[in-house]
Amino acid sequence: MRIKYHQAAKLLHKLGFKPPEMSHHKQYIFEYNDQIIIRAYYSHGSGDMFASLTNDFVLWKATNKFRTSLKLNEKQFRDAIRCPFEFEDYIALLRAKGYITSEDNPDFTSKAEYE
Repeated sequence: MRIKYHQAAKLLHKLGFKPPEMSHHKQYIFEYNDQIIIRAYYSHGSGDMFASLTNDFVLWKATNKFRTSLKLNEKQFRDAIRCPFEFEDYIALLRAKGYITSEDNPDFTSKAEYE
């Protein structure tokens, strides 16, 4: 799946990742209760991410690495880009996978409370 840089930035913001400080590589951080849960990286640019990769397998591998850094499977990744997968879904997914425990904040339900 091809993804554009602006789609990646929009996706990370939608999922609650904090934007990077000045850096050559963009490192977004997902924090929960003042703990870093996930780091996601990608280089800056415009157009398609990994556009310089002409081999389809290498392109898939690079996109797959970005997707797995977000702890998403292929369907969740596509849904997150296309919009049905929202912030609350991401929190539920991270809880289900054990990255966030329910005891940390059982009443946590919205992105507004997080920010």
